[in-house]
Amino acid sequence: MGINTISAANVYLESNFLSKLNQRFNIPPSSPHDAHQPVPASTNLQEILCVEEPRTVARDWTVRWENRCFQILKANTPLPLPSRKITVRQLRTGNVQLLHKGRKLRWRKVHAVTPSSTPQRPPSPSTKTRGHIKSKPAPNHPWRKRACAAPPSRFPPTSCKTHSRKAGRRAAPQIQQA
Repeated sequence: MGINTISAANVYLESNFLSKLNQRFNIPPSSPHDAHQPVPASTNLQEILCVEEPRTVARDWTVRWENRCFQILKANTPLPLPSRKITVRQLRTGNVQLLHKGRKLRWRKVHAVTPSSTPQRPPSPSTKTRGHIKSKPAPNHPWRKRACAAPPSRFPPTSCKTHSRKAGRRAAPQIQQA
């Protein structure tokens, strides 16, 4: 065929290929009536062709979405209760809408508190760092002594199995050595 460039391929598509393809697969309509309807005036295509995600309202009436925080204003009646679901809608233009039960909510963007923006106190000496204790107790520290050392005259405690009624039956047979 000798097609080496994109312009040559486009010429071949227009002149030969598309006409043969249409002759092979083209089917006449069963009715000449056009069934397409105009879009109703009350329909906003911007709100239909968008991204929607459910979110839960926090106790302070904020919603987090894509690292942004939105404060729901008190002017909304009825105000959605905390721990209830709302819908966050992002239009193709980038605008954001908050919806509760199909109604648009009024909101304002607030700065989210990040861990790096909160003031940090220096760690106290008794806190652990990476799972290790910062300082070891002294060798004579009370923690290093036994908590309940039994007096030497006291007999060791026995298990509950030896005091039960069936202890004699459960006991292992003793092997006599000859």
